[in-house]
Amino acid sequence: MKTDSSHPESAFPAQFRAYFGSAPDSLGDSAWSDGRLVQVFQLIEGLRTERYVSSGWTAPVARQLYYLLRPLLTRHIRQFIHRQIFRSRVKSNVPVWPIDCSVDSLFRVVMGLLIEISGEEEIPFIWFWPDGHSAAVMMTHDVEGSIGAAGCKMLMDLDDSFSIPTAFQLIPEGPYDPITELVNEIRGRGHEVNLHDLDHDGRLYGNAARFAERARKIRHYAEVYGTKGFRAGSMHRNQEWLPQLQVEYDMSVPTVAHMEPQGGGCCSVMPYFVGNVLELPLTTVQDYGLFNILKESSIELWKTQIDAILKQNGLISFIVHPDYVAETPQQKIYSELLDHLAQQIHVHRLWAARPGDINEWWRQRMNMQLVRTTSDWAIEGEGSDRARIAYASMSGGGVRYRCGKSKVEARSCGELVV
Repeated sequence: MKTDSSHPESAFPAQFRAYFGSAPDSLGDSAWSDGRLVQVFQLIEGLRTERYVSSGWTAPVARQLYYLLRPLLTRHIRQFIHRQIFRSRVKSNVPVWPIDCSVDSLFRVVMGLLIEISGEEEIPFIWFWPDGHSAAVMMTHDVEGSIGAAGCKMLMDLDDSFSIPTAFQLIPEGPYDPITELVNEIRGRGHEVNLHDLDHDGRLYGNAARFAERARKIRHYAEVYGTKGFRAGSMHRNQEWLPQLQVEYDMSVPTVAHMEPQGGGCCSVMPYFVGNVLELPLTTVQDYGLFNILKESSIELWKTQIDAILKQNGLISFIVHPDYVAETPQQKIYSELLDHLAQQIHVHRLWAARPGDINEWWRQRMNMQLVRTTSDWAIEGEGSDRARIAYASMSGGGVRYRCGKSKVEARSCGELVV
């Protein structure tokens, strides 16, 4: 029997709701107006929107100049330029290479302050992932050219052999146009299709007028192909313009963008909303950067990033291009990654999901309500049968997340003390 509902949304910071799902009514208006919390929320917003980023190669003019000259540059010269940019960026303190979870650490600060202000021993919230999964895995494939289009079947075969669901991002005005046959083939195999830029020429975010015109075309193609997700070419982005695309979710913001043409990064391994668009950040290095900039031939860096994201119960997301794993050595490395992910999914109870599945869950979760019953807490709303109640408490000078056991399932999800 329900006795009261969650805290009124008028006093409920949207950032908190999107991250923790809901908050109990025991946190009064005075808690949310505490000056320390306001400062932390401002820091979070500044990091996630990349307001800290300086100019240089991040500046649109520099990027436009590079893409103007790019057809004249050999592959080795382009890789040399990328390597020099990476070496300069990796020295920066924000974001931290190879993974930066500053935003997620700040949300732990928020929980610690709320525990102090409220005087509660622990604060309940809605666990991050459905069915008590400790973290999520999202594999995506951006198809850039005709070689990549021809390699989609090979990647689907590999992904299916390890039971990893994936999403393919296709360029609507790309070199393998028309894409209708490829869309049908991918969906027929149970994988997902999203749009990848408009024509991948590096100019989508060049200026506001061009972006508005291309956004109109992107919306048209999204309707034609029935897609809900989007990723810009080369991870270009302007989060203030993003809502103009009118997509449900975007995948263009890296956690750490040291190896991308546009620097910065959202410093988080969790999904977050930009207006009504759900951002699913790229939390690991792309295959291109691993193979061609770092010259790595193992999955050790990926394993390091996976371990760090697991500690935050976050989203482990990848971009692997069929264009860049067309050769046997790269296919072998990718197979090693899939094998490692399959092991991690089993050991840590990870949720292997397509972007659309994560989008659906995250939207349901944000709209759920955490309510007090006569004896405990309960979750109400669409999808609540898959939701789990979790608790934040202080332990060893830090904030500890504990996912409570469900009545149906005796196992609990991951725990972390920071």
